[in-house]
Amino acid sequence: MEPLYGIPEESATGTSNGALACYLFKYDKINPNNTGYIVMEQGYSMEKPSEIIISLAVQNKEVLGVLVGGKALNISEIEVEI
Repeated sequence: MEPLYGIPEESATGTSNGALACYLFKYDKINPNNTGYIVMEQGYSMEKPSEIIISLAVQNKEVLGVLVGGKALNISEIEVEI
C-alpha cells in the first residue's frame, strides 16, 4: 500500500508515542504508579515490529518530562551525502 502523501510510514515513531503516553496519562488511562516504564508496540502490519519504551516524569497530575527509547528491526540502510 502506498503512503497517502508520498511519505513512507515508519515502523517506530517515538515522538508520536511519547505524545500519546502524555495524552493517556492526562486522561487517567495510565496508572500514575506505572509512568516509569510504558511499552507501546507498532509496525506489525508492515512486518517491521518495534517496541517503544516511554518513561514519564510526573509530579501530581503534571508531566514534567518524557524519555523515549526502544527496539526496532533494521531491514535496510541508505547512504546520504551531506
